[in-house]
Amino acid sequence: MPVQNTADKIKEYRIKNKQEALTKLWVKYYDGNTRTYYAYDEKNGKRVYQKGIKYLKALLNKKHEGKWERAVIYYNNKIPHDKPIHLFEGGVQIF
Repeated sequence: MPVQNTADKIKEYRIKNKQEALTKLWVKYYDGNTRTYYAYDEKNGKRVYQKGIKYLKALLNKKHEGKWERAVIYYNNKIPHDKPIHLFEGGVQIF
C-alpha cells in the first residue's frame, strides 16, 4: 500500500471541505484577484450555519482587513446558489 504524502492529504482535505462546507466567502481584492474561502460549519457534531458565517466574517475583517473591495458570503451546495447571505463593499456590510 503506497504511503500518501502530506501534499496529497492537504489536497484531499480541501476537496472534502469544499464539498461539505455549508457557507462560502467570495472576495475581490483591490489588485483585481478573486478568491473563494469555505467554512466547515460544525459545532458539537451538528451542522450550524451561524458558526461558519461568523468565521468567514472574522477572516474578512481581521486577516484581510483593508485588502479587499467587495465580498459576498453565500450558502454552499444549496439552491439558489446565487442568493447572498451577506454583502460587503469598501469595508462596510451592506446587508
